[in-house]
Amino acid sequence: MSIKEDEVLIHTGDISDLEETISIARKAVDCTPPGHPDYIGRLGNLSIQMAKMFPQTQNLQHLEESIMMTQKTLGIMPQDHLEFVDHSHSLGHQFRKRFLYLGELPDIEEAVALMKQSVHLTPGHARIFPGRLHDLALALGDKYLYTGQVTDVQAAVQTAKRAVEATSQDKEGLPGILHNLSIQLSSRYKRIGNIKDLDDSLDAIRQSIKLTPQGDRLLGQRYHSLALTLRTKYDSGAEIDALEESVHTARGAIKTAPQDLPAAERGDRLASLASQLGARYLRKGAIEDLEEAINIARESIKVTPEDNPTLAAKYITLSVHLRNRYTRIGSMKDLEEAISATRRAIAVTPMEHKERSDLLINLSIRLGLKYARTKETADFDESISVAQQAIEGIADDHPNRAIALEVLGIRLRNRYLRTRNLDDLSESIRVSKEAIEATRDPSRRAGLFFNLAIKLRSKYFQTKAMADLEQATGACRTAIDGTPNDDPNLARRLHILGNQLRTQYSRTKVAADLEEAIQCFRTALHHDVAPISIRMNAGKTLLSFMDISRGGGQEAYLVAEATIQLAPLLSPPSLQSKDKQHLLAEISGLASDAAAIALIAGKGPLSAIRLLETGRGVLASSLQDLRVDISALEDRHPELARSFVTLRNQLDAPLSQGGADTEVTGTSTETDQRHKAVNRMPILLAEIRSCPGFQDFLLPPSEAELRSAATRGPIVILNVSRYRCDALIVEQAALRVVQLPLLSPKNILAQTPHVRAFETLNWLWTAVAEPVLDALGFSDTPATDSWPHIWWIPTGLLTAFPIHAAGRHLDCDSGAVLDRVVSSYGSSIKAIIHSRQKRDPPTPIREPRDVVLVAMQDTPGQTSLRHASSEIIAVQGVCDQMGLPWSKPEATRRAVLSAIESCMVFHFAGHGTTNEKSPLASHLFLEDWSKDPLTVASLLETNLSSKSPILAYLSACGTGQVRDKKSLDESIHLTRAFQLAGFRHVVGTLWEVNDKLCVTMAQLFYGYLLKTGISDDSISLGLHVAARRLRDSWVNGLGFGENVARDADRVRDVVACDDIELQYPLWVPYTHYGV
Repeated sequence: MSIKEDEVLIHTGDISDLEETISIARKAVDCTPPGHPDYIGRLGNLSIQMAKMFPQTQNLQHLEESIMMTQKTLGIMPQDHLEFVDHSHSLGHQFRKRFLYLGELPDIEEAVALMKQSVHLTPGHARIFPGRLHDLALALGDKYLYTGQVTDVQAAVQTAKRAVEATSQDKEGLPGILHNLSIQLSSRYKRIGNIKDLDDSLDAIRQSIKLTPQGDRLLGQRYHSLALTLRTKYDSGAEIDALEESVHTARGAIKTAPQDLPAAERGDRLASLASQLGARYLRKGAIEDLEEAINIARESIKVTPEDNPTLAAKYITLSVHLRNRYTRIGSMKDLEEAISATRRAIAVTPMEHKERSDLLINLSIRLGLKYARTKETADFDESISVAQQAIEGIADDHPNRAIALEVLGIRLRNRYLRTRNLDDLSESIRVSKEAIEATRDPSRRAGLFFNLAIKLRSKYFQTKAMADLEQATGACRTAIDGTPNDDPNLARRLHILGNQLRTQYSRTKVAADLEEAIQCFRTALHHDVAPISIRMNAGKTLLSFMDISRGGGQEAYLVAEATIQLAPLLSPPSLQSKDKQHLLAEISGLASDAAAIALIAGKGPLSAIRLLETGRGVLASSLQDLRVDISALEDRHPELARSFVTLRNQLDAPLSQGGADTEVTGTSTETDQRHKAVNRMPILLAEIRSCPGFQDFLLPPSEAELRSAATRGPIVILNVSRYRCDALIVEQAALRVVQLPLLSPKNILAQTPHVRAFETLNWLWTAVAEPVLDALGFSDTPATDSWPHIWWIPTGLLTAFPIHAAGRHLDCDSGAVLDRVVSSYGSSIKAIIHSRQKRDPPTPIREPRDVVLVAMQDTPGQTSLRHASSEIIAVQGVCDQMGLPWSKPEATRRAVLSAIESCMVFHFAGHGTTNEKSPLASHLFLEDWSKDPLTVASLLETNLSSKSPILAYLSACGTGQVRDKKSLDESIHLTRAFQLAGFRHVVGTLWEVNDKLCVTMAQLFYGYLLKTGISDDSISLGLHVAARRLRDSWVNGLGFGENVARDADRVRDVVACDDIELQYPLWVPYTHYGV
């Protein structure tokens, strides 16, 4: 993008004066006969005055009339007329102005032709000769920027140099002519790569600024050009000082802009500053630079007219920064808008424009990122197609051809990973090497060598040839050598080198390879400016090297602690839940390993628990922090409370759904606002924590707070790790560890296919429950109705198992969890504390709020549940007996969400489903489930905390089930979602439940509440009593309804009958989450 200095509007008076002048000139023409000696002069004068109008009004009609008038003048003016050359040159000016406004190639071609003619016809000694050379150089430069033809930029440089040589050093126009020379030299450098051109360009623009008086309205434009040239210098491999000066200069260009600067040019300066800030972010990793770059890029789009040809470049500037924020934070909204912005840029760019290929390259990159996330074939296919189109549109000697080749090479490798066609990989390596050969920019070469290393590594895994691995390692070293120490990309490149050295060590057993690999991972872990996901992956890989069983526990603990402390940063509150889930899936199980390492290292249960609380349940924790009770803060510091609520409301509000047609806006989007709120929140929290009594506001619980959480009964974290398995027990008196030697990931995996079987309950008892209960002193059935209460927090694969039902139910009394304690579940200790911080309900509860009842006996597209209505009728009868109002809303998502806004109890009887690939899409089946389902994701966006609903009873299948193994640590299921939405207690299920037995279970549960009233204790105890009665009837063969799995066709799930195990105890899957 060049700077069009002659486009700056210089007002000489009020526009009404010019309008009056034009009116007089028009009248003079109208009253002069065409053959009159003065007619040509008067017509020429009118065309000159008309040409002055367009810069002031930016009204294309004025420019069109000016062109028409000048053409008419030249059509009747003899070529030997004294003013013919002047009018011809003026017409060239006007065609160039129209080109700059409309971006149509014929206009700039006509401008160049007319200006060449005028230069040819103007004597070299004439005062106006340097100016005409200057104008021609500008036009040639504009033509080059459109066509990309090297002959145009060569001619532009030569003409600009002639203009400088023809201008005396004391002439007023020299600063502008030097400025133009700088622009053309910079363009030629970008095309040909001669560093002398870039140095000469910098010298010329600095000299231009030096000769420009302070206060001159053109000074800001020259600062703008200097900023762009400094950025080019930085991109050529210069030190970061050039980039810092570029940012500073770009700010100065905006600050010195006159108020009447044309909108498009103001947009150019804003886009330049956004670009420089984005480059500094990529170098230093400061998120503040990226956020400012996005905001300024949006402003540049906002101020630029829709029909201005520079708009495409501004869309791409925004797209680049959104892409960078996506790769940093992971929000799909950013990536979708980046793709939309790129498509918009392509749409407004003519087919023959030289920048079109660059835009296609950008689109291919973004589509590739989307495919990596969504695995949508259409995105992948289009990414290859547009990369091929880009290459076809770039000349063989153009510097951007290397970028296009590399993008295509990456896409070909991706296709190889899908098809395992070695030809794709070989072609990918070939074009990658070609791209390196064609690239001069050192910073880009580092990235290209890194990509080559990845492709060569893929080839090694296919061929097992050491030569391929050695080449991959060498290419990666070259990439790292060309990467500055403060570059955020360094960590990823070190991580890949570490992996390659690790593979090399497995073949050669050279200790130096292993030692260097470890150092690579360690450096990547502690590289502060790198993306969090890269750092955590480095830490995770580093842990796999540690020989923990042979004295490496202390070092491993330090690595584990450093890695887990990054987990909350991996999913900031600005992200949507689906983005958080995607990112957190990559660290599944890491917290459990870290906790086990802490115990091996002798750090004790407190350190282990803190690691688990930090690295597990991160998604829920971020929601809980936003929904914390702040009544005490409101009482003592109302201003701080209001500020917290403002930020909380921005972060906890549901984001609108994006997609392929995501709108690109020139104003701050809701995503931007959330990111700003995230950046402001730490500052506000620091201010709140400086207030007496609020030092621990939203900090992880202290040891005293952990022990206090056990006031109603012990909390037992069942930690499953490849290193060891333990029960971490939290009691009021102390924290302690009970090692579980019979439990291991291998044993759990072996039992997982039989998780619902009766034999599994025996195994759970022996391996898990019995040692824990014995350690707690719960060895017998309580003699009174005062039952001890345990909150279980299983981890990893153990979350799918019914700890509450463990036992040898047929062998002896008190040989089962049901016979010793009441069981509840939690996802973390913090979650339990958060639930208890809500306003305690009266005991017993008899608030006159609705019990919302929803029965889905007949669901579109699903099997009929003939007992669902009977279940609701039974619950309705209990409500009548208790004097509780009830309602039956329409069974649609919107109606149900509206109804639970003011309910006390929500009872659902119907089908449920667990989505294995996307836990957030798990849902209850309502009437409109196919179009607008009531999903986990929609519940996470629902905040009922201030309403304090008491109970959600989900009589459906698998509402507490997670089938995606990578999401186990986050407990993303319907039961937990209702709790996070604000329900104090939730009854859910671990797997399929029998339709008829659901009625019996509901009758027993609500019958208990009828006798005791609704309270915290009665809800958990009511489910315990109901499950125990059904268990007893099953053991004794009394037949409380269908108490074994024989009614497979009455199962409240959407699996085929053949998939359901028969003969398992049906009372097992019911679980309680709550305080």
